[in-house]
Amino acid sequence: MKNGHNFIAAVKNLAIDGRYYWVFTDFDILRDENGKATGYKASRKKISKHVTDILDRFIKNWLKLKKRGEWKPQRSV
Repeated sequence: MKNGHNFIAAVKNLAIDGRYYWVFTDFDILRDENGKATGYKASRKKISKHVTDILDRFIKNWLKLKKRGEWKPQRSV
């Protein structure tokens, strides 16, 4: 968002009862009539069980790679 772009992310949240849940979160930059950023808005959507199963496996494997030092962060555009 620093670069002026909206983005969508899969976010794993912790519920009050201690359970985790996934949502897609759409982050938008709010702008005035001159295009200047004036704030931000996030809206969330439920993710299907099929997709959350894939995300959980991906995160588990990513954490293994990170722990072994086989994952190096890349700068995003």
